[in-house]
Amino acid sequence: MTAFTPNTGAVVEWDSLSGGSVNATLDTYTISNNTTLRIACDSYQCAGHSAAAGSLDTVSFSGIGGKLQIDGTQVRVIPFNTGTGTVPAIGTTISQGGVSGPLLGVWSSWQSEPLAAAAAMPATGYIKIKTKTGGDFAAGALTGISASATGPDVVGWIEVRGADTSTITVPRIGAFEVIGDWFELGTTNGSRGQVIPCPTTATIAGVFPGVWIETAAGSGVYERFVGAGSIVELASIPTDERGKIIWQTTGGIRIGSDGTNNVGFLPPTGCKVRVPNVIMTCCTRTAGGSGLRVLPNATLATRQEFATTAAGDIQISHAVMNWYGRFLQAYKAVIKDSAFSDTLIQQEIAAPIDVDNVIVGPTQAQLNVALSMTFCFGGGVMKDCLFARFSLATSAAYATSVNYNKGVSFQNVKVQTLLNRGNASTATWACTQNIDCEWISPKIIGGKMLHIGQQRPRIVDPSYADNFSGTTGTANPHYAIEGSGGAVGLFVSGFDFFGLTNVQPYNGLVSLTACYDSTIRNIGSAASPLNLGATNGSAYAVVGNGGNDGVRMQRIFVSNTRTNPYIFLNSDNNVKIDQVKGDYAGTSVHAALNQIARGVSMTGATVGQVSVYGTHFADHFVSATVGKITILCNGPTTKTAAQCAITAGTPRFNSAGQVALTSTGDQVTWEMPYFAKGHTALANLAITATGTNTGNSTYEFQYDKGTGYNGSWLTLNAANLTGAGAIDPAVGVKLKVRATCATANAGNLLTQILIPTVTSSVAQNANLYPMDEIRLTLTGVQPGSDIVVLDAGTETERVNVDANPDGDYDFDYETTGNVDIKVYKAGYVPFAITNYPLSLTDATLPVAQVADRNFLN
Repeated sequence: MTAFTPNTGAVVEWDSLSGGSVNATLDTYTISNNTTLRIACDSYQCAGHSAAAGSLDTVSFSGIGGKLQIDGTQVRVIPFNTGTGTVPAIGTTISQGGVSGPLLGVWSSWQSEPLAAAAAMPATGYIKIKTKTGGDFAAGALTGISASATGPDVVGWIEVRGADTSTITVPRIGAFEVIGDWFELGTTNGSRGQVIPCPTTATIAGVFPGVWIETAAGSGVYERFVGAGSIVELASIPTDERGKIIWQTTGGIRIGSDGTNNVGFLPPTGCKVRVPNVIMTCCTRTAGGSGLRVLPNATLATRQEFATTAAGDIQISHAVMNWYGRFLQAYKAVIKDSAFSDTLIQQEIAAPIDVDNVIVGPTQAQLNVALSMTFCFGGGVMKDCLFARFSLATSAAYATSVNYNKGVSFQNVKVQTLLNRGNASTATWACTQNIDCEWISPKIIGGKMLHIGQQRPRIVDPSYADNFSGTTGTANPHYAIEGSGGAVGLFVSGFDFFGLTNVQPYNGLVSLTACYDSTIRNIGSAASPLNLGATNGSAYAVVGNGGNDGVRMQRIFVSNTRTNPYIFLNSDNNVKIDQVKGDYAGTSVHAALNQIARGVSMTGATVGQVSVYGTHFADHFVSATVGKITILCNGPTTKTAAQCAITAGTPRFNSAGQVALTSTGDQVTWEMPYFAKGHTALANLAITATGTNTGNSTYEFQYDKGTGYNGSWLTLNAANLTGAGAIDPAVGVKLKVRATCATANAGNLLTQILIPTVTSSVAQNANLYPMDEIRLTLTGVQPGSDIVVLDAGTETERVNVDANPDGDYDFDYETTGNVDIKVYKAGYVPFAITNYPLSLTDATLPVAQVADRNFLN
């Protein structure tokens, strides 16, 4: 062992230190006095270190500490020919006119190891220098070496080897920094099986977790391709987005072939291929010293690793990291433009997360989570990253584990498995109890996105493919996004399948179990519904599995559901469904409590639902021209007392979704709480009343087309329906309906009243309900009060509520402006606020109703 103590207070170059161990013992580097130990060359090929003493071993900091820096910004490579003579000594000045730099080594090819000093010069190859001065080299003769440059110098690479059993301990007084650049390997030729030579791959085919390849020749835009590790040869490996992978051989990086099969995504010809230029490999200390690089150890902790629990400062840029990328309790862990082998762990990072353009890929078929992020409460951003792992037949085969973080934004992050899952519980994203985190344009391949106990997670424009290879099957089914465990405020907007067909989730897009205040919206469009599969199509778009309170489904346009666009249970509550459209053929079962369905396109079920309360209205489109407004005869709740009320006699609601009108004069009145848009008229057709003995009751209605009710009760028949005239589909229509027992019978049970309407596809698709309504809550309202909201200074009603049952009233609106608010109740002086300005955000307004001393009962 050699103990190095860089303490000059300045920069100490790695290659200035000599005398490192050439046996199995680890060297130590203790950095102090604000000193920077800089490695700006190959650790095993430089003035102070041979291959036998070429590993970075144990590093620590003392006193006021300092920095360990690996710097690839000044390394350059000069291509040459006409090589003769012998290889000069390391450090020899290589020059051309006024341009010069010290020699780091000579390589006959990028697949070879550097030649020793005094060895015969190859005829062609590459000369590596650093700290170039005086401009750029150009084609022509070189001084200091017997060779001629065949072109300009370009960014080179450095390799730093880390001993498998060593640790870099970075406390708050210390810092670890990697800075580098992009090293271009070559360009694609558009042929499958092309192998592009790459440094450090000749001895082991597993150094690179991934590479970056241009999207088109000269585009300057690069995509991330993950290393396939030890994936088996399979003719089924996809050639689409899922197959953006590369294989490594001892000849370099192979594209578009696994060696036997022409598979994987094939980039077009002329695209640049690049990697970070600081390559941090593994080696094993033996009796012979550091020795050559080895494949990263299957046991993560048996690699060069970091100890950052004393709040270390980590900043890594342009690195290929075969070491163990675990950063636990670091103050900062900034990682950019880098590739990590097998895993990246960020736990209890104090500073905001800053991870940008990172690839994590497997080297072997290991049981490693590609990304683990836990207890990071400083917020921050992770963007443009790719995380991949092998999928296993176990329930905990997660590609990422993101738990107990706050305010982190994941942007354009792709997570995938590299084999088809063997268990339905396999997840690409496993996220537990994060707060205010968002996933913008996540790419999900091979496993579900699982959200457990999350608070306000936002998932915007996700892309999904059910399997790594092939199309959707029936084995190991799941939903694309699952919320459970008391998740609050789950928000999903948008959805696509990478432009692929039949890669949809077999069970459905979104599943909710015991979630609160969830919103699912903007999936597909009226003009282009999201196709849920011609083969093994998704059963549903959205599923409520029970225990959910507060669900909004808005503007969901899908086709080819295997069953229905949605389903909820009678243990789901407060469900609002706006413009959810399938193929008209689905049968909607309105089983949730306190549910309203507006503008849904499907056939409605006419049977009553057991133990469903507070769900009274739905309006449907059953074809491009036919619609209906459905009254569901469930018992009212306190929340829905204004929608359904007993107005005469003693009607009785049962638990099977029916009301019994058994005695003459029994009467129930329903009033729609909204205007049904997209309908152009009430149809010249008879209504349908379902149940038993429905002919023993009479049915009447009033209609409001936006200017108030017509003013008198009309018999609910074809003539009076069509007599209501045209309806502006942008405004819609609101109905009051009452059913009265005319012939007493103990078997009179009313289940539904279906009122036919006229519509058109244009009217349906052009008149959408607002997605974000603003809420004004009136507090202190006397129960049973009538509430009217008018456009200020007019008699134009925005809302009119009879006998509001609660002490509070929520007025939801989409259009601001000034309003007059009036509250009436017998025994109280009328309360009024005039010219009240509606806010752009939710607001609360107290109501003070004063008892009327002159009131006589």
